[in-house]
Amino acid sequence: MNGIILNNSDVLRIMSKAFDGLDEIRIQAGDGGLRIFGINKASTAYYSMFIQIPSISKIKESGVTVSTKSFSSLLDLALSGYLTGFEVLSLSIDNDSHIIVTITGKYTQIEETLIHMPSGIKTEPPQVRTLDFSKAAISKVESPKDYKLVYKHFDTIQSFVNTVEPIEIAIVSDGVEFKPLRRTQHLHKLEGESTGEAKSLISLPNIKLTSEVADLAGIRGLEIYVINDASMKFKYHFNSGFLEYVVSRAIEPQI
Repeated sequence: MNGIILNNSDVLRIMSKAFDGLDEIRIQAGDGGLRIFGINKASTAYYSMFIQIPSISKIKESGVTVSTKSFSSLLDLALSGYLTGFEVLSLSIDNDSHIIVTITGKYTQIEETLIHMPSGIKTEPPQVRTLDFSKAAISKVESPKDYKLVYKHFDTIQSFVNTVEPIEIAIVSDGVEFKPLRRTQHLHKLEGESTGEAKSLISLPNIKLTSEVADLAGIRGLEIYVINDASMKFKYHFNSGFLEYVVSRAIEPQI
C-alpha cells in the first residue's frame, strides 16, 4: 500500500476546484509524484493534475478510481475553517482496491476509505494520447486570474443575445483573443507572450471549467496551447506541479 503526504493547503484548494464536472477520477501514485485525472461525460475535456513528491519516486505505480464527489467532500473537510490547525492529508492506495484518506489537524484526525470503481477510468483515453501539442501555438498569459473574467463576460452577454456559442479562441502575437463566432462586436483579450498563431472553437461551459482555479492562491502561471482548427490545452503551474485541461474543438453550428 503506497502512502502519500500532502501538507500544502493551497495545493489542496486547487485540487478541490480542479475536477468540477467529473463523476469519477483516477488517483495514481508513482513516477515521482501523484497524478489525478479524468474525462467528462461529453468527452470534450480531459483533466489531469500532477503533484511532484520526490519521496515516492521509487515506489511501484498504483492507483484507484473513485467518486469525485466523495473525494472532494474529504478535501472540503481538510480545508474547513472548523478544523483547527490543519497539518496533513495522507493517501494510502491499495491498487485497484481502495484508498484510505486521513486528515490530521492539531486536535482532530479523520479517516475514510473510498472503494475502487472497477468500471471507471484507468488510463488516458486514446484521443488524448495521440494529440501532439509540440507544434501548437502557445501564449503565456500575463495574469491567470483575468481568464476567469472571460466566462463572466460572455455569460453576461447571453442575457441580451440569443447565444454566444461557440466562441473563437485565437493565439495572436501579443496574447489570446476570445469572441463569439461571427459576432465581432464582442471581444475579450488576455495579454500574453505568444509563439505562433492559431484559431479554434471552444464552448462556454469549457471556458468555465478551465477557469475554475485561475484566481486561486498558489497558481503561478497559465499557458494556453491551440492546435489550429483542433484541440486546445490550458496548463496551470503551481510550486510543486501542474494542472492541465485538454479540450476538444467545439462544433461549428450549421447556418
